[in-house]
Amino acid sequence: MHNDESSLVTRAQKGDGRALATLLTRYENPLYASALAIVGSSWDALDVLQETMLEACGKITALRDARKLRAWLTTILLRKCYDRLRDQKKYELRDEFPDTPAHLPVAEERD
Repeated sequence: MHNDESSLVTRAQKGDGRALATLLTRYENPLYASALAIVGSSWDALDVLQETMLEACGKITALRDARKLRAWLTTILLRKCYDRLRDQKKYELRDEFPDTPAHLPVAEERD
């Protein structure tokens, strides 16, 4: 890690929005590529990237070691990707449920 990046992290943690934007822009493309490889959809990858960036903005002060910025961002991204995949799987499972649950009686038609 360069001293420049460490300095940017310190400034971002003190509220410097430009420093934070610079840091996030540096990692935007590699994070997007990772998200795309995991979720498989460019739209979902963009959503996950945006969620990652928003969380990073809100929690930059929690980063204790500026040298671990990339790993920290990647960890956030991976968690967001897996959340997205888990949510999609739940949705797909719900789509496979029968219209009428087996334990409920079906009303008979009347003539």
